[in-house]
Amino acid sequence: GFHHGSGFNVPLRSVADLPAMPELRRLYLENTDLLDGLERFPHLLNLEIYGFLPDLPPLATNLELTHLHLTGTLALGSTSRLRLELGGYGPGEFDSVNIGGNALLGGFIAVSLIDGFPSRMTNGAGFTVLTAGSPLGGAFANVASGGTLTTTDGYARFTVLYAGESMVRLTDLVV
Repeated sequence: GFHHGSGFNVPLRSVADLPAMPELRRLYLENTDLLDGLERFPHLLNLEIYGFLPDLPPLATNLELTHLHLTGTLALGSTSRLRLELGGYGPGEFDSVNIGGNALLGGFIAVSLIDGFPSRMTNGAGFTVLTAGSPLGGAFANVASGGTLTTTDGYARFTVLYAGESMVRLTDLVV
């Protein structure tokens, strides 16, 4: 189901089934696994999903989507792509994911720089981009914990840490 600040609930199978609400800023979804159609909500600032989501959709900051909260379990399959955008150091300036339950990593992680951030980046900086309620399981196919991940534009690189932790951290930024 779906509800927003005005308090009504709508059963749906996909975000695409929602009525047009261009000014919508916060969206809560329960047990919804089809998130196609988020681009229809250009002012969306916060997306919360309750229940199980088998694959995390791309976090698109062109939607001003700055935070994803799952109260259930996150399982990233072997073909999943966790795409994160960094536009600054402050809260809401970079994509973040919070999982209340267990998280199983898999597939690929990619980090893109947006909003002129490369000109403001400082060596040594770090970001916590995913937190979970318990230590993470699994691994990303393209970078082991402790390995180096280069941004999609090739401008910067991070050390990615997650083994034995309840978070994914991008550390030791090098530009």
